[in-house]
Amino acid sequence: MKILKRHIHIGFLSISAILLSNLFFWGCENQPTELEDYNPQPILTAFIFNGEPVESVRLEWVAPLYSYYQPSDWGISDAEIILFPVGNPSADDTLHFVESANPDSHGVYIPVPSESLIPQGKVRYRIEVRKPSDGINLWAETMVPDTFSMMESPYEVINNSISIPLDWNDPIMTLNWTIPDSADGFIATTFCLTPYDSLITLDPDADLDEQENPQQLGIINIGPTTLELPWILFSWVGWHKIELQATGTDYLEYCQSVLYTQNVDPIFNIHGGIGIFAGFSRHYYFVYLQRAQ
Repeated sequence: MKILKRHIHIGFLSISAILLSNLFFWGCENQPTELEDYNPQPILTAFIFNGEPVESVRLEWVAPLYSYYQPSDWGISDAEIILFPVGNPSADDTLHFVESANPDSHGVYIPVPSESLIPQGKVRYRIEVRKPSDGINLWAETMVPDTFSMMESPYEVINNSISIPLDWNDPIMTLNWTIPDSADGFIATTFCLTPYDSLITLDPDADLDEQENPQQLGIINIGPTTLELPWILFSWVGWHKIELQATGTDYLEYCQSVLYTQNVDPIFNIHGGIGIFAGFSRHYYFVYLQRAQ
């Protein structure tokens, strides 16, 4: 099943796509032979959420530029990965990871079955990754933003859903929220939950094959606490997940370095390799969109 993602405001690619699209700039300067001689770096991708159990992290090599990218082909096995709060014993103990047994998830690590960790707001966490046989020694730290409140208007959200279907003739949705401690900005996203082979366009005259399907990021500065969601952001009939994430400088600097610079290495917070380790606090709700009558 393919899930479509459209992000609000400034748009761009997912982390995996960004890493591939920028590989040329990491691997060479002026001479083509430098690309051929490029020594692949390990990539660590790890996201943690306030009040939600840590689920997984991904460890992989940068794939060659001129080849088909299959994530499972570049996963790194047999690494030692731990995650723990920094200087805050009351925020739970160290979490150890093991590689997922799913054969299609090579390089994906999940918590040891007997362990769990639920990140807390305003707590700093550290992740460490080691595999001496491959010269891998990575670490990073991030702060998890505190909880915050979000309200949607003019519709009532009950049990994380708007109970009535909406269409392009209805008043647009507006998000209002408070600013939590330890947050420097927000990521606003909408997810179409319809499988790709079942998609129906909201515009009856639109050609399904011509509809853009970007994977994007929307950055909102810390100042505004209101965001309107114009109907132009939505292209498909069906259920959508609308999510607002508060995050810190780690992720925002990474996103901004990708969105606003060209031919420049993205800003990563992983020491000893590349990638991103970021903490979030989030709210979301679901809404069903139908064609206008």
